[in-house]
Amino acid sequence: MAKKQTPLRRRPAILTICFVLACLMIVGMSVWASSRLWAAPQAQGINPHITNRTKALRVVSMEKTQGAYPNLKVTLLNSSTKAIAAYIISIGDLKIMTDVACGTETFAPGQTKTEQIPINNFRADSSTLEPQNELVIAGVLFEDRSGEGEEHPLTMMRERHQGIKDQLEIFLPILRTVSASGQDTDQILNEIKSRVALLPIEKKPLTTSADYQGGRTWLRDRLNNDLQDLESQKNPPLTSTDRKP
Repeated sequence: MAKKQTPLRRRPAILTICFVLACLMIVGMSVWASSRLWAAPQAQGINPHITNRTKALRVVSMEKTQGAYPNLKVTLLNSSTKAIAAYIISIGDLKIMTDVACGTETFAPGQTKTEQIPINNFRADSSTLEPQNELVIAGVLFEDRSGEGEEHPLTMMRERHQGIKDQLEIFLPILRTVSASGQDTDQILNEIKSRVALLPIEKKPLTTSADYQGGRTWLRDRLNNDLQDLESQKNPPLTSTDRKP
């Protein structure tokens, strides 16, 4: 008598997507800024002084965009021999950290990246060297965690990346455990969502920096947003053709 074969249980597509998302969570570009001003610009001609604390990044062009709220379009070149994971530029009190890490959105040697900075962050009179007239390339963090530039920006970037990494190390085992639990897709998705909501922000002992906590918060919020997107794709809203008369 032939032995009855048990059909293989297939992993739901939604979990496959979620697992890939978790493994590549740092892929792409995220931007953090301390503040952005959106009042109507007064300056017509902007030519900020550039202070570069690094050798890895070089400004290759600056161009004012048109529109009701014009920006200064700054193109940066990676002139180093290493892939860049993150960098910080600043204008006065405004600090912009651009995060590019281990994925398809790499910032490899010879590649360029563009920043769009609201014009009104600069003063109308750019002839004098004041903080609001100075574009500072403050620091660069490479993928091997080495860096160039000012110590404080480098510490900020390293702490943020460590927070993301530590949070991901907590989440991945949760995902593996829940996905192997044998529940149906809806139950698994609800379980993952409830676990993500409980992901900690601080690390014991409570000596972590705001940047570290910001990294952990960013990953938790990103997971929440992407889980909501997955849920909406699984249960799309009814269209007029779907509704019964």
